[in-house]
Amino acid sequence: HGVDYLTGSWWPVLEDLYSSNIPVYRFIQRPGDLVWINAGTVHWVQAVGWCNNIAWNVGPLNAYQYQLALERFEWNEVKKSMKHIQVLRDQLLEAGKNISHQARVKDEPAYYCNECDVEVFDLLLVTSENSSRKSYVVHCEDCARAKSPSLAGVVVLEQYRMEELMKTYDTFHPGQYRSAPKGHLHPGQCLSPLKGHLHPGQRSLTPEGVTC
Repeated sequence: HGVDYLTGSWWPVLEDLYSSNIPVYRFIQRPGDLVWINAGTVHWVQAVGWCNNIAWNVGPLNAYQYQLALERFEWNEVKKSMKHIQVLRDQLLEAGKNISHQARVKDEPAYYCNECDVEVFDLLLVTSENSSRKSYVVHCEDCARAKSPSLAGVVVLEQYRMEELMKTYDTFHPGQYRSAPKGHLHPGQCLSPLKGHLHPGQRSLTPEGVTC
């Protein structure tokens, strides 16, 4: 029904749950009853009369609780990253920046900003550095705009298309490992539109090799 069940306020349609074979437990809590709802359980409470609502959020120190916490953290990070990427991508296109697609290669490590060391995901803002051996470095958005608010001289590389990220997000299942979308570039190919190759895990590059 177009509702985000993780953040939205909604009441279930029992027939939808039944038809989808989703287990449903309905009961009346009597005075003095304590109801324990396990982690990850979607639940609703409806008053049938005058009452005081008392609830505690607890986190038992066990392996299952720790696993759920990590899975929810990764879920939140993916959702937050997708939203940021979409907003940044729209802003770059609106500003007239060209976004060149360079798919990640298998087992390619993450990239980090040359200035602040924050991880840069999907949209790489790359500039050329003036030196005896011309090299290129990756920046995060904040550091790139600190050097040039209009991002003059910045080349934007996109490692995942939004359709790929959306598919990964939509098919996410807690506890199930899924590899990132596979790219088609191979080590040694040129970094388009730059005349060099951005080696995995590095912050700078030259046409002949990476400089540290």
